[in-house]
Amino acid sequence: MPTAAEAELYALMRRLDQLEELREDLLEVALRGGTATDEVEDDLDEAVIQQTMAALEVRSLADVDRRIAELNARVDEYESHEA
Repeated sequence: MPTAAEAELYALMRRLDQLEELREDLLEVALRGGTATDEVEDDLDEAVIQQTMAALEVRSLADVDRRIAELNARVDEYESHEA
């Protein structure tokens, strides 16, 4: 059974992965001129992106980058305590 620290680290890594995926989607939308259209690619749905942003409590790409940096720092902190 994982310890509380391991469970928290897993949750951080999962959130980090979600933020990185969201960042990729936002960058792709930005490269297309600010909209996600069905004509270009089906896997970028603006409503899904907005829902993900709300769930992760971010409003912009800058927020996503800031949260990624914060979570990376926390993961590094956990890893340094384990060493």
